[in-house]
Amino acid sequence: TLGKSVCIVDLSQHSSLAHFLVANRFRSPDYASAILDKLSITSTLAASCITETPCGLSVLLPPSGGPDIRELWLRNHDSFETTLGLVDHLREKFDLVLVDYANAEGILPFALLTRADTRLAVTTNEPASVHLLAEALKDLLTIPGKERCGIICNLVYQNSLTKEDILDYLYAIDNFNPEKFSSFSIPFDNRGRHWVGTKNSFFTESH
Repeated sequence: TLGKSVCIVDLSQHSSLAHFLVANRFRSPDYASAILDKLSITSTLAASCITETPCGLSVLLPPSGGPDIRELWLRNHDSFETTLGLVDHLREKFDLVLVDYANAEGILPFALLTRADTRLAVTTNEPASVHLLAEALKDLLTIPGKERCGIICNLVYQNSLTKEDILDYLYAIDNFNPEKFSSFSIPFDNRGRHWVGTKNSFFTESH
């Protein structure tokens, strides 16, 4: 994180990111209460919805509850403003707020993507992952907004696709303008063999 404070927002259905980061809890009852009761966002409320992971990252946990609270959280027009206000609060506290929307359903991911300063896609350098990256970019390019876009490629496979190979593949996407994208490669590292997922995780190492 280059000395910057970071908070990650986990929109995954089963708190996958929090589990992967070995967080001490995986859902937030206070977040659920804030959504249900439409509470005003305060520093105390925001802090109660966040957990710290052993690697030093802060994670805004999904709200506690079953399918009903998830439906309210992600799809209800009257409720997602609570999350937008919470994210705005986090942006004032942290240098970076990263939203892992993990193919989450509903209007909330769309709203966050339209407000994002940067849309970031993550991939490995094996062909199946690059194919999934291209499909994800097709969807991202249809969402309005003037933010920057970035691609991070983890070179997990030493003898697979290069950064140049991947960019050549992406040129075939309609409306793909390389001038609007920045790209960054993570060099090959044996620890990267613990990679989890193919396009939907910021992290490449187990603990």
